[in-house]
Amino acid sequence: GGPLVICHGDFHPLNILVDKGAVTGVIDWANITLADPAYDVGATTAIFSHGPVDIAAFAAPLVDAIRNWIIRRYRRRYEELQDLDNAAAGYFEALRSLGFLVEAGQRIQAERGIVTPTDKPTAFADPRQLRRIRERIEELTGVPAALPN
Repeated sequence: GGPLVICHGDFHPLNILVDKGAVTGVIDWANITLADPAYDVGATTAIFSHGPVDIAAFAAPLVDAIRNWIIRRYRRRYEELQDLDNAAAGYFEALRSLGFLVEAGQRIQAERGIVTPTDKPTAFADPRQLRRIRERIEELTGVPAALPN
């Protein structure tokens, strides 16, 4: 709808350089694109919500609560600085989340010998994580999301 802006495409805490509490730079611009500003907000929400964290199952609810708090804070601060089309951000969150499922599906098919394995390991292999990604896509779009059985 509005003007296109430069979007990072992979904006999350591991790509932010900080020195003595001050942001000094942003790295990993491989996914840079021109898009609606909501693209980065939606992609960041998906990445931060579903990026892998190697923890015991009993701690997952606490980690999810912390993630949700950070995401709410990030979006609130964003909206203090600039208007946000929440519908567009939801669309881009769903789109980025779908990419996570594609990556996981490729891994599953490679393990079954259906496709050639890639050198890149997937960050989205945990079944709990995949269930949450599928549920979020369905929540955002109303469309069931599935992986090969």
